[in-house]
Amino acid sequence: MSNPTDGWAIVARQTIMDGLVLDWYRSDRSYEAGHWALSASREGVLVGRDTFLHQIPQEQTALADSVYRLLATRTDQNREQARRVATHCDDGSRGLLHGRLVPIEQTPAVTG
Repeated sequence: MSNPTDGWAIVARQTIMDGLVLDWYRSDRSYEAGHWALSASREGVLVGRDTFLHQIPQEQTALADSVYRLLATRTDQNREQARRVATHCDDGSRGLLHGRLVPIEQTPAVTG
């Protein structure tokens, strides 16, 4: 079985309203344009604009659902476990805009 994050960039970000949010991107280019395919927060999982559910592998939607379930508990321990799902971070090269993706050297591990 392949790693469920293969070919996808998952980026964790802090927000004022939801706290931690994880966004799934199909490529560096989609990240730089701000076009996410999935987004998981404590409120649930959203499918991105111009993205159909059937275009997203089941492994990705299952992982996003696991992240949502962790974040919905609103505990620090589960929030940190959800944060470890991130596979990439922003290099900060464009300030508040999306810069370039930088791989995080860790293996995501979510059970749920």
